[in-house]
Amino acid sequence: MNWEDTGDSKDIKGGDEDDYEGIYSPLERKKQGKFNLKNFKIPFIFIAAGILILIILFFIFTSGPDESESSQQIRAIEEKLVTMEDRFLKLEKAVEEVRIEELDKRFGNLRDSLERLEASIFLRMDSMTKQLSDFQKKIAELKTETVSLNKSSKVSKKRAKVRIHKVVSGETLYRIGLKYGLTVNQLLKLNNLDSGSVIYPGQKLKVSATAVKQGLD
Repeated sequence: MNWEDTGDSKDIKGGDEDDYEGIYSPLERKKQGKFNLKNFKIPFIFIAAGILILIILFFIFTSGPDESESSQQIRAIEEKLVTMEDRFLKLEKAVEEVRIEELDKRFGNLRDSLERLEASIFLRMDSMTKQLSDFQKKIAELKTETVSLNKSSKVSKKRAKVRIHKVVSGETLYRIGLKYGLTVNQLLKLNNLDSGSVIYPGQKLKVSATAVKQGLD
């Protein structure tokens, strides 16, 4: 846009200051009556910065004690945990010592019981060995007695062996029986003879070994 010079500007410039003020004073007053952000730009920044600083300080001072208290609580909890851990370790050590002592005691009792049992077993073995020895001796004695009885039985059997009597002239069953302590019937049975049988000289008759010689002819 091109402006034409009409000469009014000269009048305005060359006019009195009162006329200038009269022309521009209402506009200037109107402009001055409005809030000019440019005039308050720097102070507003300072105010905003101050408010921000105050807010930060507020949060620092308001949150600082809580953080400090929280730190103290955390440290207190850590100390309690350390104390509890120490107590637990001490308790565990004490329990372990008690267990070891109890195990030693039980082991000692078990060892004593085993020693007593071993001694009892040895005593019983000695007693059983002695009883076995006595039993073997009795068996040996019984064997000896049995052998003696067998020998005696054999001797008695030999002694009890039936004798043979050779009949001589003039002998009768009655006279032969008197020599050996036998009756006529016994002689008949020993020799399988009948009651009416007749003996003859040179005949061999069985007679008992228990017969007693009467010294008869």
